[in-house]
Amino acid sequence: MNGFIRHPRQTLNCGGWIGSVNRFLRSPGYILTLGAVTAIGNLLGLDLVTYTVFIAIGLWIALVGEDFLPLVPVVPLCYVAPSVQNNPGRYPGSVFYPMNGGIYLAVLFLLFTASVVWRLATDKELGGRKFFTGKRQLTSGMVLLAMTYLLSGICSVDYEDVVLRNLLFALVQGLAIGAMYFFLTGGVCWNQVPRDYLGFTGLTVGLVVLTQLLQNYLSGRIFVDGSINRELIATGWGMHNNVGGMLAMTMPFAFSLAAHRKHGWVYTVLATVLMLGIVLSCSRGSMLVAAAGYGLSAVLLLGNRESRRTNFRVFLIMAGVLIVVIAVFFGKLLEIFKLFLSQLGNISQRDNLLYYGLQQFLKEPMFGSTFYPRGEYVPWDWSNLESFSSIFPPRWHNTLVQIAASCGVMGLTAYGIHRYQTVRLFLRRRSLGNTFIAVSIATLLLTSLLDCHFFNIGPVLLYSISLAFMEKTESQSPKA
Repeated sequence: MNGFIRHPRQTLNCGGWIGSVNRFLRSPGYILTLGAVTAIGNLLGLDLVTYTVFIAIGLWIALVGEDFLPLVPVVPLCYVAPSVQNNPGRYPGSVFYPMNGGIYLAVLFLLFTASVVWRLATDKELGGRKFFTGKRQLTSGMVLLAMTYLLSGICSVDYEDVVLRNLLFALVQGLAIGAMYFFLTGGVCWNQVPRDYLGFTGLTVGLVVLTQLLQNYLSGRIFVDGSINRELIATGWGMHNNVGGMLAMTMPFAFSLAAHRKHGWVYTVLATVLMLGIVLSCSRGSMLVAAAGYGLSAVLLLGNRESRRTNFRVFLIMAGVLIVVIAVFFGKLLEIFKLFLSQLGNISQRDNLLYYGLQQFLKEPMFGSTFYPRGEYVPWDWSNLESFSSIFPPRWHNTLVQIAASCGVMGLTAYGIHRYQTVRLFLRRRSLGNTFIAVSIATLLLTSLLDCHFFNIGPVLLYSISLAFMEKTESQSPKA
């Protein structure tokens, strides 16, 4: 056992069951199986079982895995795994609170963390000094941005009233941006990474979220007088805007698989299914940005000689089917979406969010006024539990306004540097695969100008993972 732990790269080519398991962990089948476990656990409310499975897999990876690549799908799936009845922002009986299961989950996480530390400390090829000194192009910008988060509101009035909560929230946000990027760029043997690993991860996350959204529809709980009330769309980790945003971010990964996989038209259909899911989320900002992302991805796909002719036929067939369905069920669809259509002109107080967020920035322009809004206007908070809102504050629904209000000029400068570094990375590493990753990242950034996705943990974890793949794959990775 110790030999496998200290020299795990021997296991991929060995004939034993350990080698077989490690080969499976690098396959699409593993990612899709993990997604199925997540979806079933979510629908049945088996959150503790799901996370126990995740930790068991994590322990295997840390102790006898080839490297840490198989954690890539685990991380975003952990975020979308919570069932609606265990939403910590809505229900005090959620398993995420200490006496309901939170202590058990904390112990599992600490056990996993200890196994990772041990692996990095003992693996001479993957860990030690090599892990920390490996070349990373985005570290300085990420660290700078995280530091400005931690300095948020440091000179503001009443800073001491929220200092501990503010530091905790800032730390979580900073880690969400940089931790997975730093961990994966050093903890993965990139010349061994299957080309489509991130693509299947993104697609699987999207399909899991779509399953949760469809459960909202099939349960009937979101309908009022036969029409969708989008405010009733809920999961264990968010609401309709969160669902739409995550679906929009994952959709380009389906197109990336369609570009070069055998039977790629299947993934074109799945990308379209995810787009329809975004429409069903009734998230206006996500629909708008995703429509542009879908169009751009389709252009990229049709520009690829390998799959141009087949995918063109698929687009024509899907367009025809959609036209027929709308024509046949137009009256029913109009009734179902009546409430949503009537709200299209409602900007949901976005003007107030922009105005008062900028006012908070002007009061403390250098370091901002902390992440906890104070004064005559406080943004709407979807959570109804003080125990949750005391840690996760309401936000300003626009990345630039959020950073300006919370972190001031220092935060905006750090964000600008980080943004410059990510654009430079893409330009240096241009390829078709990285272009689809860039479309996903751009989708997150654009939807975050209308919502607070960049300050939600899950989307940013996927963002951090995507940046690691953008920097390290393509030229090195073997084909699937």
